[in-house]
Amino acid sequence: MSDEPGISPIPIGGNVSPSNSEADTPESAAAPVTEPIPIGAKTTTVKDADDHIQLQPEPSSLPPGPEPVALPEAPVAIPAPSPPAAETPAPAVTRFFHTHAFTSVAGLALLLTALFVPHWDWAKALADASPNNPTAAWLAEQSGSSTFAGNIWEALRAALLTAIGGIAAFALYRRHQKFNTISRVILHVALTSLSLILLGIVIKSLGSDSTRWDFADILSSAGLVYPVVALFWSRPRWAQLLLATFAFGISWYAATQATPEDFTAAQASLLPILPALGLMLLGLAAGEALLRPHVSITPGKTAAWTWAVFAAGVATIAIGWALHHFGIAPARLPDAPLGTLLLGSGTAIALAAIFHLIPRKLLPFNAIGTYGIAFYIALHTLAPSLHSIFETHLRPGYLSLFGTPSTPLIQNILITAILWIATSWLASRKTASS
Repeated sequence: MSDEPGISPIPIGGNVSPSNSEADTPESAAAPVTEPIPIGAKTTTVKDADDHIQLQPEPSSLPPGPEPVALPEAPVAIPAPSPPAAETPAPAVTRFFHTHAFTSVAGLALLLTALFVPHWDWAKALADASPNNPTAAWLAEQSGSSTFAGNIWEALRAALLTAIGGIAAFALYRRHQKFNTISRVILHVALTSLSLILLGIVIKSLGSDSTRWDFADILSSAGLVYPVVALFWSRPRWAQLLLATFAFGISWYAATQATPEDFTAAQASLLPILPALGLMLLGLAAGEALLRPHVSITPGKTAAWTWAVFAAGVATIAIGWALHHFGIAPARLPDAPLGTLLLGSGTAIALAAIFHLIPRKLLPFNAIGTYGIAFYIALHTLAPSLHSIFETHLRPGYLSLFGTPSTPLIQNILITAILWIATSWLASRKTASS
């Protein structure tokens, strides 16, 4: 504090005036009042806009104030994880596509086969009764006999094996879609193969005193090669066709370079397997081509693929006709010439493409193909019994009205019609229950 006259003491936190007279003036009374300065704080003098001298504390000398209270943070909402996007599955193949094409071809082939199985020699009986009839003579030559040597039977056998290969393309796709495990698919293939082999052996052993381990029957041949066909399912088309060509080539080479005496009975019974493998692989490739537009995630052009399969069938027919007509591969393999096999296979492929464009309800023999195995077994086992039943409950010679030469053919037609009606009834009941 100063005791000098004219200078008043400066209160802490007060205003500094040059003299008492200035402090009493109105101007000084209007000067702003600052906040009190804490004790011990260093000060500095500053002038405001009215030239008033003020003391202000230095910020570094101020005592620490209370620490700021941290406010609780607002909870952050964590968004719930979005469910993973479901994979777009391939469209399921409906039974329409399963039974529409190759099943109808198999039904037609079985229907024509049924005209020969109960009585093989009906064409020969007609030819003997009418020696001057060229049509009867051609039928007798083409239909052959119970030795399975006729070209018509060979072509029907080839068409039926090709149709089985086409059906396998759809069946294997459905099994993979249903089971989704390779072990269950393998089990399905093994059981199907074993069942077909045993059924074929049973049919070949009818009328024999012991079991005939002969694999020349259609069911046995199809059962033996079915695992190989399943192995080549969904493989590149060129691989399927290459293996089919290899099977045909080996068969043709064995038929041209060897004689029947070079093979044992067991080896001779296995020779038809290679042509059966080639025929079923051709059907597998055609079936997958018809199936492709319906199982692709990006739908394809169904008509384009169908006509491509039709063109492939026509090309196969042309190759078979050339081999048969020009005698390029006349050797039997061992059941038929290669040209005849390709004629039957190409016809089956072309018909499957046509049937694929026709509504199923307009193909009445589709029911026979749906129950093809039952129809085939009944044809070999029930046909003689049905003939005996007719003679017992009607009268012996109940078909004599049509003449003796025509009786075997009429019997075949009658038995075929009965089996056709039975399979159609089963198919209608299954459709009604589903």
